[in-house]
Amino acid sequence: MIYDAQDYNTEEVYLSLGVVFIYEHCECTYLITNLHNVSGRHYRNGEILHSRGAIPNKVSLRLGKPNRFVKDRGIKRETITWEEITIDLWDENKDPLWLEHPEHGNDVDVMALALPREEVEEYHCFPINRQDLDAVHPRISEEAFILGYPLSIGEPSNLPVWKRATIATEPGGEVEDLPKVYLDTKTAKGMSGAPVVIQRRGVYGNPETDVVPGESWDFRRSFLGVYSGRLGEDPFEAQLGIAWKKEVITKIIEGEVRGEPRV
Repeated sequence: MIYDAQDYNTEEVYLSLGVVFIYEHCECTYLITNLHNVSGRHYRNGEILHSRGAIPNKVSLRLGKPNRFVKDRGIKRETITWEEITIDLWDENKDPLWLEHPEHGNDVDVMALALPREEVEEYHCFPINRQDLDAVHPRISEEAFILGYPLSIGEPSNLPVWKRATIATEPGGEVEDLPKVYLDTKTAKGMSGAPVVIQRRGVYGNPETDVVPGESWDFRRSFLGVYSGRLGEDPFEAQLGIAWKKEVITKIIEGEVRGEPRV
């Protein structure tokens, strides 16, 4: 959820809805989303996205806070209260606080924003690269899912909708000489910045035992990258979405290149 308060004499104004997720690197925690979500501009041509020319200066998001323990069928479970927090996107000089790709700059529609340590300690944060995912190498035509909130739709528990997609270009290559792949999918507003997860179903053995492959039916999941919208303005045009490869996140964080104001 993006707000703008700089050019108004009223309360903060809601601008748009996007998706952020958590990523951990070198004991620091970051918010990951699309560059256009925080800059308020099209990442390639720089055009302002809001109809009134407003530019976001804050991002508001919900994080889960440990609440209390309750007993459910004799099992002690922790309950979570969802709280909304607001984080500045600019410093006191109105320079962006987020990090951009060190080589491709705003040609890559992904950014990283450091999450204040006090927020990390107070809330439940679940970095996607610290989840129990598998080392699955993506393949063309493979099934993937975009985890977001199409048209602001989400589960009552604030969990995202899993929107199905198919990997449409070779994951080992590049598109337009940039680290991205195309997804065959039909998406809607509210998905920008969402994580993309591969899910592969099949018969697998246990690599930690002597069980022969073929013993059990299971599935494997792996993090593919960051979704950032579809090709063209017409939702029925090509029905191809863009996913930036997960490797761009580490590149952005380690590059430590701050975003530049665009006028």
